Formats: sequence, structure tokens, C-alpha cells
Amino acid sequence: PTPFPCGSPSSCVGHDPAALQRVDIQNETYYVTFVTGSNNGEALGIRYIKRGDHHWQKGPDSYLYPEWVGRYLAVHKLACGPNYEHKACSLWAPDLPSSGNGQKPGNDRFLVYYSISDDAVRGDKGVKCIGYATAAWPQMALVDSGSPVLCVNGTQANQGAPHAI
Repeated sequence: PTPFPCGSPSSCVGHDPAALQRVDIQNETYYVTFVTGSNNGEALGIRYIKRGDHHWQKGPDSYLYPEWVGRYLAVHKLACGPNYEHKACSLWAPDLPSSGNGQKPGNDRFLVYYSISDDAVRGDKGVKCIGYATAAWPQMALVDSGSPVLCVNGTQANQGAPHAI
């Protein structure tokens, strides 16, 4: 990808980093992670570092907003998109499975899980879901799976159902 150097700590803002995934391309090795957005309307941020470098780079922003969300949650693009500067998108806590991401180490394919919730609208009774998307290095254009992996509401979670978040 075209790197956006993280020259200052504020230029690579993001939290809830996922595990690292190694990518080997054209005799170069990169380590890639996903972060919860940085309050600029992106759903998930991509950060990477080239082996031997000392500074993280900012990858392309992802404005992923799964089409299935409106069928399960009472949210409608809550602050997701490039026009929502200084707002947080409702997708968060990305995760790359730590077992090689289901991919051969060094592979350029990614599988990333994420959480989404409508707690901001419904409080503790809100619905919480886990979804997943795939992408390929270096473009990193996330493509959603089309349906959630798991959704539960607060009442179900309190009664012992699996916790989505």
C-alpha cells in the first residue's frame, strides 16, 4: 500500500489492536494489525510495519458498513464514513485470529472479526453482534461476509448466552 507515515503519535491513533499477521511479498516482510477507528469516521484502521523499520505506517482507512446491520441492530450508519470526521464508527474491537489467521503464515489474505453494538441506542438491553470480513494485501479493501457470526441481546447474555462483545 501507499504508506502514510505515523510521524507523530496522533497520526496513527487507534485502539483495540488486533493480533499481528505477517505478510511476505516480493522478498519483503510486513506485520499488519487492525485497530478500532480513530474518530475520523473510519470503521477499522489498518497499521503496518516493515521488518527492520522502527515506525508504524498507516494503511488505507476502511469505511466498511455491513448491509446486514440494519436487520439486527437499531443503528443506521452511526458515524461511519468519511463525512463523519471526529466521530466514532460503531464497529470496534477488530481481531485477527492468532492461529495464523486461518491462513498460511506470510499469506496476503486477511480474515478480520469485528464487533458492533446498538448499546448507544438501547443501553444494556442492546444487541451485540460479531461479524467478519476478508481483505488482501496490499489493497486491504474489506469485503463483509454478508451476515453476522453471532448476535445476542443484553438479556440473553445475562442468562448465559455467548457474549458477542
